[in-house]
Amino acid sequence: MSEMIQINQSGVRKNENRARIILFSIVIVHMFLRSAITVMPSALMSVIMSDMGLDYSQAGVMVYITSLVMGIFLFIGSSAIARLGAVRTLILAMVFLGLDGVFSFFIHNYWFVLLGRVLSGIGNGLSIGACSALIAAWFEKKHHGIANSISSIIYSVSFSAAYAIIVPVYTSVGSWQNEMILWAGLSIALGLVLQLCGFRKTDKTVMESDKLQQPGSSLKSAIKYKEVWYLAVAMTGLMWAYKCFMTYLPAYLSEFFGLSIARASSVTGLMPLAGIIGSLGAGSTYHLIKNKKLLLWAPMMGALAASIGISLSPPGLMLYSCIFLFGFCYMAWCTVSSTLLMDLKGVTPSILSGLMAIMIGSGTFITIFAPFLFDLLKDITDMQMAFLIFSSMLVFSLASTLLYRDSQGVN
Repeated sequence: MSEMIQINQSGVRKNENRARIILFSIVIVHMFLRSAITVMPSALMSVIMSDMGLDYSQAGVMVYITSLVMGIFLFIGSSAIARLGAVRTLILAMVFLGLDGVFSFFIHNYWFVLLGRVLSGIGNGLSIGACSALIAAWFEKKHHGIANSISSIIYSVSFSAAYAIIVPVYTSVGSWQNEMILWAGLSIALGLVLQLCGFRKTDKTVMESDKLQQPGSSLKSAIKYKEVWYLAVAMTGLMWAYKCFMTYLPAYLSEFFGLSIARASSVTGLMPLAGIIGSLGAGSTYHLIKNKKLLLWAPMMGALAASIGISLSPPGLMLYSCIFLFGFCYMAWCTVSSTLLMDLKGVTPSILSGLMAIMIGSGTFITIFAPFLFDLLKDITDMQMAFLIFSSMLVFSLASTLLYRDSQGVN
């Protein structure tokens, strides 16, 4: 009898491992498609502007409106996950991302294309919370660190890969609308695959019916965790600096120091590359280091020092080292902070989506204004001083990280 029980348990574990691999593989492919759909207007901005007769401000709205809507739906997504489960929420996210391409392909009008970008923002917001909830639900607590690390690495690689393949694919398919419908079709098809796999029947992220009597209960529970507010302030400063460097560093290196655009872009590309290493290192050491606060403030101090170095250093070993260090520390901190939220006492997958919404969404709203402030500072002073001022925001992030305290959580 005991042997039969052991055989049955072994079979269950094998089935769970197989399901876990399939689900994680679908999430990986989804992240690549999400990145391609999200960055297309940036990568092909000049093409889209020429084709639709847009100016820079109109083209910029196409990029930033996605981030704004994503921030909103990070919060809404926590309630969707509690009610529908992370699997169904992720399927919805894939469909919304696909609709962006459908609008761009069939209706050649700026306002309808903009509506497509809004739908893409909805998809992004739902997707981020759903992916985090799935990792928390389908992986044991001891594996959260490495699973988060892999997820962060995929996120970085997918964005780099998207920028690398969008132009060649555009050349092959003949127009940006054709490329959008290609990514859209793949996203919707992947949602259909996830639906047919049947994971929704055993979704571990759906909140019990008695807890759904109050709308947004998962977000209300998340708000009670003091830890998330310290992390949200810290994340805002990091996002502020990272977005600044990734957006303006190539132009800064080209205008101030005469680097070619290609060379300046490749130098900036060190940042996400270093982020892969930082995320892997943080995920691998998370459960080996007992003092989790050390894993928060050490990368933040490194990011602050690196950002000042980037602002003041001319092209050379010092600058390249600072760019690498900033990317390393940025992704290491992101990996540690998201894992800390997963491991808080009383956190369920649906509450986790609310915690992630607070930590990421708060920064997303504020950094929407970063480009406008940077342009203003650049006109008043110069680009180097604007970099320094933006880097100073990390002082507040460091202070918030140092104030971080582990509590017992909320049941």
